[in-house]
Amino acid sequence: MGIWSILHVRLQNVGDRNGMPYPYDAQLMDESRAMNDVNRRVSFLYSDYHQLYTFTEAVPPGVWIEVGVVTDIAPDAHGLMLCIEQAGTIVDLGD
Repeated sequence: MGIWSILHVRLQNVGDRNGMPYPYDAQLMDESRAMNDVNRRVSFLYSDYHQLYTFTEAVPPGVWIEVGVVTDIAPDAHGLMLCIEQAGTIVDLGD
């Protein structure tokens, strides 16, 4: 059990057809490349409360969405990176 990390992420469907993003498509890694589990239920509740995309419908091409991704991380985690799996992108979030 660690601490909650809440990421508010803005994504765009750059494909040519509808896409269905899921909370686990955006995950946190630490410097050891260990993936941290996304809490799907809490991510849905956070997104719903803040009127963000709730992972319940397809996103048309070119459309931007905002999502809340809630992850449980170790209190001593360092070198956090956001891994966007479908885009093959890793964003360094620093310490």
